[in-house]
Amino acid sequence: MCQLVGERIIAESMSSPIHVAPIERLSAAPPGLGRECRFVLRKPSASAPAFYLEHDGVLYLQPLTVDGDGSVRLYPEAPGRYVLHATWRVGEGTVQWARTEFHIAGEGPGSPPTQVKLEDRTTLWVPTGWDAQAVTSFERPVFRELQKLVRPGMTVYDIGANVGLFSVRLLRWIRPTGWLYAVEPSPVCVSFLRANLGLTGAENFQILPVAISNRRTECAFRLNYANSLIGVTSDSPHAAKPGHELRVAAESLDGLIAERGLLTPDLIKLDVEGAEALAVEGMMGTIATARPTLMMELHGRDAASETLRRLAPFGYRYLDTSTGVTYERAEDLSAALPEACVQVIGLP
Repeated sequence: MCQLVGERIIAESMSSPIHVAPIERLSAAPPGLGRECRFVLRKPSASAPAFYLEHDGVLYLQPLTVDGDGSVRLYPEAPGRYVLHATWRVGEGTVQWARTEFHIAGEGPGSPPTQVKLEDRTTLWVPTGWDAQAVTSFERPVFRELQKLVRPGMTVYDIGANVGLFSVRLLRWIRPTGWLYAVEPSPVCVSFLRANLGLTGAENFQILPVAISNRRTECAFRLNYANSLIGVTSDSPHAAKPGHELRVAAESLDGLIAERGLLTPDLIKLDVEGAEALAVEGMMGTIATARPTLMMELHGRDAASETLRRLAPFGYRYLDTSTGVTYERAEDLSAALPEACVQVIGLP
C-alpha cells in the first residue's frame, strides 16, 4: 500500500504477490464537484482493464466507460468519499487490482430526506442534504424568464421532472385551468415528485413514470444514491454516469400524445441528462404542429450540438438564460456554446 497526500493510491493483487501499480490522475486540477477528472492505469503489461466507482461505501458493479486512450472520466456530483477501482489481467489470466481514493468536502453520507422552503414559496421534499443545497442554489434567471412566458390555462410538459423543482412552479403558474404532465423515469424521484406535487393541493397534473426517447423501447439508467440525479448509460452517446443500473420503459413524446390522448403542449421543459437529441427526435411531429416554447438544459457541447441540429429546421430563436443573449438560429447558439451545462429557452 502507498499513500499520497490528498488522494490515496492503494494497489494490491487479488492473488499474491502484492504488486503496486498506481492509477494516475491525468487532470491538472484535483477532483471537484461538476468538474471532469480523468484517470488512467499506468501498467503497460496489463490487459482487459476495467474501472468501477465506489461512492460513500456503495460499490457500483457496472464498469465505467473507457475512452480510446484507456482513460476514464468522472464528474463528481455530490460530496463524499470516492474510490476508483481498476482490475486487469496479467499473463495467464491472473487478475490484479488497484484503487485510488479522493474526498470532496460537503455533507456526508446518510443525510435524511429534507424539506426545503425556497424564496418564492416553493416547498420541496428532497432525498438528501446535498439535494437540498443543489435546489437552493439553482440558477434563478431561468425561472425568471420562464415565468414571463407561462400563463394560466397553458399545457406544459416537464420532461425530466426529477423531484419537481420546475413542476411545482409550473403548476402554480398555469393554475387554475392549465394542465401539467410531469415525466420522470426514476422510481426514487417519482416518489418525491408525487409528494411534492401533492403538497400544492392541485389536481390538474399527471405524473408519467417513463423515459422520453425517439421510439418505444427500454432505456438503461443509473441511479446514484448520494443524490437524486439519474444518468443515461450507453443508450446515450454523450452521457454515461456511474450508479446502480436499471432499465425503464421509454416512449417518444409523439407516440404518447397520439396513443394516450394527451393534450398538445404550449411549453416543453426538457432536461434528460445528455439524451436531449434522442428525446427531440421523438417529438419532431409535436414541435412541427404545436410550435411549443422549449426550455432545455443542454449538457455539454457535443450533446447540445446534436439537439440543436435536429431543431434547426423549425426556425426557433434561443435565449441563453445565464447570459441574456438571444441567438436567431440554432446554428448560432451551437457555435457559441461552452463546454458546460446551460439552460436555454427556444422561442417559436
